[in-house]
Amino acid sequence: MSRKPLLTHDQTPITGMFWLPGDDANSFPGTLHLKAGKNAKLVTQQFNYGGFLNMFPGAQRPAKGGTLRLESEAFNEARRLPFHPLLYGHDEHGEEITLIRASSGSSRSTLAMSSFEFSCQGVVFGAHVDPKAMKFGGIRLRVDHLDEWVGRCAFQHHSETYADDEGKKRLSKITIPVARDLAVPLGLPGYRSSQFFCAWSMSYGAQRFELNGEVYLDLLFEKSLEWNEVLERAHRWEWFFSLATRDTLDLSYLELYPECAEVDAGQFPLEGYGVWLRRRNSADPLHPKRGDHDFHFTYSDVASDFAGVIGRWHDLETSWEAVLHRFFATTAPRDLWMNEEFLFLAQAVESMHRGRNGGSKQNTDLNQAAKSAWEGAPPELQALLGPKKDFINQFRKTRNYWTHYGEPSPTTDADVLDGTALLYFNEKLRFVVEAGLLAALGVPERCVAKAWSDQWRMRLIDFS
Repeated sequence: MSRKPLLTHDQTPITGMFWLPGDDANSFPGTLHLKAGKNAKLVTQQFNYGGFLNMFPGAQRPAKGGTLRLESEAFNEARRLPFHPLLYGHDEHGEEITLIRASSGSSRSTLAMSSFEFSCQGVVFGAHVDPKAMKFGGIRLRVDHLDEWVGRCAFQHHSETYADDEGKKRLSKITIPVARDLAVPLGLPGYRSSQFFCAWSMSYGAQRFELNGEVYLDLLFEKSLEWNEVLERAHRWEWFFSLATRDTLDLSYLELYPECAEVDAGQFPLEGYGVWLRRRNSADPLHPKRGDHDFHFTYSDVASDFAGVIGRWHDLETSWEAVLHRFFATTAPRDLWMNEEFLFLAQAVESMHRGRNGGSKQNTDLNQAAKSAWEGAPPELQALLGPKKDFINQFRKTRNYWTHYGEPSPTTDADVLDGTALLYFNEKLRFVVEAGLLAALGVPERCVAKAWSDQWRMRLIDFS
């Protein structure tokens, strides 16, 4: 078993013994399956030594001499193993494993044999997590496109050649030194320690030699966080990098640092626990990224004020929470109807207006929200949005129609958008929200201007 499996690749099934915390005397054999894009699955199979009672593991055992009565839904519930916040185990080599939030939705039992399948929210390798204090001191994470976004490499290539007797150039040697400073300290607010770390490795094959370099984000929390808080923190970093790269990103690697993690000179990054989590999207990045022009901004654009950008991002997570939720719902790789996408973006625009005005909880006037969106956009984007009065009317009337399906409608008023017109208006609203988010983060103006770059714009072909 690999102690730190990759989230994006299928793993060889792991066989071992598993048990409930505090009940290792009643361990049972199982096989852990890790498939890309799916929750971890534990399949168990064991002989029934208790006859009929073993066929109903979810039922409360009757008193000695009593009768077990199961009727209607109670029969189905009794055949399922109960939900377990944690399951412990070890593989065939004795490596410790913790299964987090294991629930059994499938079982097969006979008088002789029982088999159960557990779906697990996460798997931690290398530790038995304390069920009473499931807290962690930090994380190391990696998201899609992080190497290109950070723009750091552990290797520097150098080669020398010489001319042979015929005057042809021949390769003399190749030198690939590893950069001395593999870490980029960040000093981010809200963390005891933070850095980009460039890890590298070598691998040998029959006829090939490979050097691999990868960039990770290492974070130590100011105070230890529980499992759900860790997942939420990682998710917010996915959102940040998704905005920066203009793509829907996913975690490709996650490692947990123990609660007692301390930083000593020369010892960061620490040794952590590898984690398997289900990727929400495809097993590989959705879109290839080739250079700076493919991103809204890169690390080099904000390196001089990266701590300030992240500080403002943390502020937005609270004051613009509704904006972030609605906006990223439209960028996720799922099928939304045009009107659903419009409503999400419209609500993001309304929430952005409230966020710019102190986070008022009162209902937002649609005219004011649209006016604020248009006037808050840079002049170049205003030109793309069109006349302010038209933009406000289209926003208000279209929002009202797709919310209530009343009059005016697309057939009675040209300002109520549908079809291709709604597609283009959705595109404009996305530009407005992206530009607003980037400006709020304080990234350079040239990066804000990328929000409505010509390369992102739709080009529809009319075959009529």
